[in-house]
Amino acid sequence: MKKDINIELYSIYDNFKASKTIRCLYNFDKNLKMLILSNILDIEQSFKHVFTINFIERYNHSIEELINDKNYSKSIMTRDILCRVKKQLNDYELSTKEINYYNKKYDCVPLYAYIKSLSFGLMRDLYYISKPNDKDHICRKLTNGNISSKNLETFLEFLVKIRNICCHNEILFSYVSESEMIPNTKYHKEFVVNNIQYGKKDFLAALISIKILSDKKQFSILIKDIDKLINMTCKKINISKKNLLNYMNLPLNYKKVLCK
Repeated sequence: MKKDINIELYSIYDNFKASKTIRCLYNFDKNLKMLILSNILDIEQSFKHVFTINFIERYNHSIEELINDKNYSKSIMTRDILCRVKKQLNDYELSTKEINYYNKKYDCVPLYAYIKSLSFGLMRDLYYISKPNDKDHICRKLTNGNISSKNLETFLEFLVKIRNICCHNEILFSYVSESEMIPNTKYHKEFVVNNIQYGKKDFLAALISIKILSDKKQFSILIKDIDKLINMTCKKINISKKNLLNYMNLPLNYKKVLCK
Protein backbone atom coordinates (compact mmCIF):
# COMPACT_ATOMS: atom_id res chain seq x y z
CA MET A 1 0.00 0.00 0.00
CA LYS A 2 2.81 2.37 0.93
CA LYS A 3 4.55 1.54 -2.33
CA ASP A 4 1.45 2.43 -4.32
CA ILE A 5 1.21 5.81 -2.55
CA ASN A 6 4.83 6.54 -3.37
CA ILE A 7 4.24 5.68 -7.02
CA GLU A 8 1.24 8.03 -7.07
CA LEU A 9 3.26 10.83 -5.44
CA TYR A 10 6.05 10.43 -8.00
CA SER A 11 3.45 10.55 -10.77
CA ILE A 12 1.98 13.77 -9.38
CA TYR A 13 5.49 15.24 -9.05
CA ASP A 14 6.36 14.32 -12.65
CA ASN A 15 3.12 15.85 -13.94
CA PHE A 16 3.85 19.00 -11.93
CA LYS A 17 7.30 19.26 -13.48
CA ALA A 18 5.84 18.75 -16.94
CA SER A 19 3.17 21.40 -16.42
CA LYS A 20 5.79 23.81 -15.08
CA THR A 21 7.90 23.26 -18.20
CA ILE A 22 4.87 23.82 -20.43
CA ARG A 23 4.08 27.07 -18.62
CA CYS A 24 7.68 28.24 -18.99
CA LEU A 25 7.67 27.43 -22.71
CA TYR A 26 4.33 29.18 -23.11
CA ASN A 27 5.72 32.32 -21.44
CA PHE A 28 8.89 32.04 -23.50
CA ASP A 29 6.88 31.88 -26.71
CA LYS A 30 4.61 34.73 -25.59
CA ASN A 31 7.57 37.00 -24.81
CA LEU A 32 9.26 35.99 -28.05
CA LYS A 33 6.12 36.92 -30.00
CA MET A 34 5.99 40.30 -28.28
CA LEU A 35 9.58 41.05 -29.32
CA ILE A 36 9.01 39.96 -32.91
CA LEU A 37 5.63 41.66 -33.23
CA SER A 38 7.00 44.98 -32.01
CA ASN A 39 9.55 44.97 -34.83
CA ILE A 40 7.06 43.82 -37.46
CA LEU A 41 4.66 46.62 -36.46
CA ASP A 42 7.48 49.12 -37.01
CA ILE A 43 8.12 47.59 -40.43
CA GLU A 44 4.41 47.74 -41.23
CA GLN A 45 4.30 51.42 -40.26
CA SER A 46 7.35 52.25 -42.41
CA PHE A 47 5.89 50.30 -45.32
CA LYS A 48 2.57 52.15 -45.10
CA HIS A 49 4.36 55.49 -44.89
CA VAL A 50 6.54 54.88 -47.95
CA PHE A 51 3.61 53.45 -49.92
CA THR A 52 1.41 56.46 -49.06
CA ILE A 53 4.02 59.09 -49.96
CA ASN A 54 4.75 57.37 -53.27
CA PHE A 55 1.06 57.04 -54.12
CA ILE A 56 0.30 60.70 -53.38
CA GLU A 57 3.27 61.90 -55.45
CA ARG A 58 2.41 59.74 -58.46
CA TYR A 59 -1.37 59.76 -58.40
CA ASN A 60 -3.43 61.68 -55.90
CA HIS A 61 -4.27 61.93 -52.21
CA SER A 62 -7.93 60.98 -52.69
CA ILE A 63 -9.40 57.72 -51.51
CA GLU A 64 -11.07 57.29 -54.92
CA GLU A 65 -7.68 57.05 -56.59
CA LEU A 66 -6.49 54.44 -54.09
CA ILE A 67 -9.17 52.04 -55.32
CA ASN A 68 -8.90 53.03 -58.99
CA ASP A 69 -7.56 50.04 -60.95
CA LYS A 70 -5.94 52.38 -63.49
CA ASN A 71 -3.31 53.18 -60.87
CA TYR A 72 -2.15 49.56 -60.65
CA SER A 73 -0.73 46.93 -62.93
CA LYS A 74 -3.04 44.79 -65.02
CA SER A 75 -3.40 41.57 -63.09
CA ILE A 76 -6.14 39.01 -62.65
CA MET A 77 -5.92 39.80 -58.92
CA THR A 78 -6.16 43.60 -59.17
CA ARG A 79 -9.92 44.03 -59.04
CA ASP A 80 -10.36 41.42 -56.32
CA ILE A 81 -7.70 43.08 -54.12
CA LEU A 82 -9.16 46.54 -54.65
CA CYS A 83 -12.62 45.22 -53.76
CA ARG A 84 -11.19 43.88 -50.51
CA VAL A 85 -9.51 47.25 -49.87
CA LYS A 86 -12.84 49.00 -50.38
CA LYS A 87 -14.59 46.53 -48.06
CA GLN A 88 -11.99 46.93 -45.32
CA LEU A 89 -12.22 50.73 -45.58
CA ASN A 90 -16.00 50.44 -45.22
CA ASP A 91 -15.69 48.03 -42.29
CA TYR A 92 -13.32 50.39 -40.49
CA GLU A 93 -15.00 53.61 -41.55
CA LEU A 94 -13.54 56.76 -40.04
CA SER A 95 -15.62 58.25 -37.27
CA THR A 96 -17.37 61.57 -37.70
CA LYS A 97 -15.02 62.98 -35.07
CA GLU A 98 -11.95 61.95 -37.09
CA ILE A 99 -13.38 63.30 -40.36
CA ASN A 100 -14.26 66.63 -38.73
CA TYR A 101 -10.76 66.85 -37.25
CA TYR A 102 -9.03 66.28 -40.59
CA ASN A 103 -11.41 68.58 -42.48
CA LYS A 104 -10.82 71.34 -39.94
CA LYS A 105 -7.03 70.92 -40.01
CA TYR A 106 -6.42 70.05 -43.68
CA ASP A 107 -9.71 70.82 -45.47
CA CYS A 108 -9.74 67.16 -46.49
CA VAL A 109 -9.19 63.69 -45.11
CA PRO A 110 -5.58 62.74 -45.96
CA LEU A 111 -4.90 59.41 -47.61
CA TYR A 112 -2.77 58.11 -44.74
CA ALA A 113 -5.81 58.35 -42.45
CA TYR A 114 -7.44 55.64 -44.57
CA ILE A 115 -4.34 53.58 -45.26
CA LYS A 116 -3.51 53.21 -41.56
CA SER A 117 -6.73 51.18 -41.17
CA LEU A 118 -5.65 48.61 -43.78
CA SER A 119 -4.14 45.34 -42.60
CA PHE A 120 -0.52 44.43 -43.25
CA GLY A 121 -1.70 41.58 -45.48
CA LEU A 122 -3.81 43.89 -47.62
CA MET A 123 -0.95 46.39 -47.91
CA ARG A 124 1.24 43.52 -49.08
CA ASP A 125 -1.40 42.76 -51.73
CA LEU A 126 -1.48 46.42 -52.86
CA TYR A 127 2.28 46.27 -53.29
CA TYR A 128 1.90 43.04 -55.28
CA ILE A 129 -0.40 44.71 -57.84
CA SER A 130 1.48 48.02 -57.93
CA LYS A 131 3.10 49.11 -61.18
CA PRO A 132 6.76 48.10 -61.62
CA ASN A 133 8.14 51.64 -61.19
CA ASP A 134 6.11 52.05 -57.99
CA LYS A 135 7.42 48.74 -56.66
CA ASP A 136 11.00 49.68 -57.44
CA HIS A 137 10.67 53.06 -55.74
CA ILE A 138 9.09 51.60 -52.60
CA CYS A 139 11.67 48.82 -52.49
CA ARG A 140 14.59 51.26 -52.71
CA LYS A 141 13.14 53.37 -49.91
CA LEU A 142 12.57 50.40 -47.63
CA THR A 143 15.77 48.44 -48.31
CA ASN A 144 18.24 50.97 -49.76
CA GLY A 145 18.17 48.93 -52.95
CA ASN A 146 19.74 45.87 -51.33
CA ILE A 147 17.10 43.50 -52.74
CA SER A 148 14.83 43.36 -55.75
CA SER A 149 11.19 44.42 -55.65
CA LYS A 150 10.25 40.82 -56.51
CA ASN A 151 12.12 39.53 -53.47
CA LEU A 152 10.52 42.19 -51.29
CA GLU A 153 7.15 40.65 -52.13
CA THR A 154 8.35 37.37 -50.63
CA PHE A 155 9.78 38.95 -47.48
CA LEU A 156 6.54 40.84 -46.91
CA GLU A 157 4.54 37.64 -47.47
CA PHE A 158 6.60 35.81 -44.87
CA LEU A 159 6.35 38.62 -42.31
CA VAL A 160 2.58 38.83 -42.77
CA LYS A 161 2.44 35.14 -41.85
CA ILE A 162 4.65 35.68 -38.80
CA ARG A 163 2.56 38.68 -37.74
CA ASN A 164 -0.60 36.57 -37.90
CA ILE A 165 1.02 33.84 -35.80
CA CYS A 166 1.90 36.43 -33.16
CA CYS A 167 -1.56 38.04 -33.16
CA HIS A 168 -3.50 34.78 -33.18
CA ASN A 169 -1.46 33.31 -30.33
CA GLU A 170 -0.11 30.39 -32.34
CA ILE A 171 3.24 28.80 -31.47
CA LEU A 172 6.10 30.81 -32.94
CA PHE A 173 9.38 29.49 -31.52
CA SER A 174 9.22 26.15 -33.38
CA TYR A 175 7.42 27.43 -36.49
CA VAL A 176 8.40 26.05 -39.88
CA SER A 177 6.38 27.16 -42.91
CA GLU A 178 4.85 24.53 -45.16
CA SER A 179 4.68 26.86 -48.15
CA GLU A 180 6.32 30.29 -47.76
CA MET A 181 10.06 30.39 -48.30
CA ILE A 182 12.23 33.51 -48.43
CA PRO A 183 14.86 33.96 -51.18
CA ASN A 184 18.56 33.48 -50.57
CA THR A 185 20.39 36.47 -49.12
CA LYS A 186 23.99 37.28 -48.32
CA TYR A 187 23.34 35.96 -44.81
CA HIS A 188 22.27 32.45 -45.75
CA LYS A 189 25.74 31.11 -46.53
CA GLU A 190 26.57 31.55 -42.82
CA PHE A 191 23.81 29.13 -41.82
CA VAL A 192 24.51 25.85 -43.58
CA VAL A 193 25.04 23.10 -41.00
CA ASN A 194 25.59 19.46 -42.05
CA ASN A 195 24.20 20.30 -45.49
CA ILE A 196 21.03 21.70 -43.91
CA GLN A 197 20.16 25.25 -44.95
CA TYR A 198 18.67 27.23 -42.09
CA GLY A 199 16.81 30.49 -42.57
CA LYS A 200 14.53 29.69 -45.51
CA LYS A 201 11.16 28.99 -43.88
CA ASP A 202 11.78 28.91 -40.13
CA PHE A 203 12.25 31.32 -37.22
CA LEU A 204 15.65 32.34 -38.58
CA ALA A 205 13.90 33.25 -41.86
CA ALA A 206 11.72 35.62 -39.84
CA LEU A 207 14.82 37.20 -38.30
CA ILE A 208 16.47 37.61 -41.71
CA SER A 209 13.29 39.18 -43.11
CA ILE A 210 13.16 41.63 -40.21
CA LYS A 211 16.88 42.36 -40.66
CA ILE A 212 16.31 43.28 -44.32
CA LEU A 213 13.61 45.81 -43.42
CA SER A 214 14.79 47.17 -40.06
CA ASP A 215 17.07 49.81 -38.66
CA LYS A 216 20.48 48.30 -37.83
CA LYS A 217 20.48 49.50 -34.21
CA GLN A 218 16.92 48.34 -33.61
CA PHE A 219 17.67 44.89 -35.02
CA SER A 220 20.75 44.58 -32.81
CA ILE A 221 18.58 45.25 -29.76
CA LEU A 222 16.11 42.59 -30.93
CA ILE A 223 18.81 39.90 -31.21
CA LYS A 224 20.22 40.78 -27.78
CA ASP A 225 16.75 40.60 -26.24
CA ILE A 226 16.04 37.26 -27.90
CA ASP A 227 19.35 35.79 -26.73
CA LYS A 228 18.68 37.02 -23.20
CA LEU A 229 15.22 35.40 -23.28
CA ILE A 230 16.68 32.12 -24.56
CA ASN A 231 19.33 32.01 -21.82
CA MET A 232 16.77 32.78 -19.12
CA THR A 233 14.40 30.07 -20.37
CA CYS A 234 17.19 27.47 -20.47
CA LYS A 235 17.84 28.07 -16.79
CA LYS A 236 14.15 27.88 -15.88
CA ILE A 237 13.45 24.56 -17.57
CA ASN A 238 16.95 23.11 -17.14
CA ILE A 239 17.66 22.57 -20.82
CA SER A 240 20.85 23.22 -22.75
CA LYS A 241 20.93 26.21 -25.05
CA LYS A 242 21.86 23.91 -27.91
CA ASN A 243 18.71 21.84 -27.43
CA LEU A 244 16.41 24.85 -27.16
CA LEU A 245 17.94 26.36 -30.29
CA ASN A 246 17.39 23.04 -32.01
CA TYR A 247 13.67 23.17 -31.13
CA MET A 248 13.64 26.71 -32.56
CA ASN A 249 15.37 25.58 -35.78
CA LEU A 250 18.16 28.03 -35.02
CA PRO A 251 21.83 27.18 -35.62
CA LEU A 252 24.25 27.84 -32.77
CA ASN A 253 25.75 30.76 -34.70
CA TYR A 254 22.39 32.41 -35.39
CA LYS A 255 23.65 35.74 -34.01
CA LYS A 256 25.80 36.04 -37.13
CA VAL A 257 22.66 37.49 -38.73
CA LEU A 258 23.84 40.71 -37.07
CA CYS A 259 26.88 40.83 -39.36
CA LYS A 260 27.04 42.87 -42.55
